[in-house]
Amino acid sequence: MTGVTRGLALTIYRASYLASERNRQGGISRCSRVTLVGAGVPEVSPVSDTAPAVVLDRREGYIFARPSGVPPEGCTGWMAGGCIVSSTDPRFYRALYPDSDREAHGLAALALHDRCEPWEAPQSDLG
Repeated sequence: MTGVTRGLALTIYRASYLASERNRQGGISRCSRVTLVGAGVPEVSPVSDTAPAVVLDRREGYIFARPSGVPPEGCTGWMAGGCIVSSTDPRFYRALYPDSDREAHGLAALALHDRCEPWEAPQSDLG
């Protein structure tokens, strides 16, 4: 997704216990918005430091949003950190379900997989 500068603005929703930076694991959920980019997504809002780019990831029937880049070297893959992203814009629903012939009304929400942790050697209690 390098070079993509516009997409669809989404709002990040987080539980109150995730309000502190310490609990956000340094993920992009430190922002209040993200910008969904990718094929079939209208380019209406700018990508910025305060609204970083995310893409849709579809795995085994599960759809989630994740940063558009790769996780830092030495880290696990992107994981859910407890936040969701959403928009009432009907174009968001159409981006999620491009083959649906349903009218795009109402709210859709996705898990935001924006945190990763460094790989660590398992600790043994056997010494």
